[in-house]
Amino acid sequence: MNFIFGIALLAILVPFNIFVLKILPKLSPRLSQVVLYSMTFGNMVIAVVWALGLKSEITNVRPFLTGIGLAVLLNTGYKISYVILKLNK
Repeated sequence: MNFIFGIALLAILVPFNIFVLKILPKLSPRLSQVVLYSMTFGNMVIAVVWALGLKSEITNVRPFLTGIGLAVLLNTGYKISYVILKLNK
């Protein structure tokens, strides 16, 4: 169950990144680096808040952190796929 709590972080990370990637074409090219840092910082803040918020519910920390790590990895793959498929048209 702890692993599922960790991987459930995807339910928050993916909509956050969709929002940031949707506003990317509206920004000037000079701000593209800012968008990259905001996604990275936003994902970090969301993951830390998620982990601290579920701290009292977790019984085994290792599967929980493994789930969070997998969620971040899958989210990164999603962002790369989205940029390659949608923004390079």
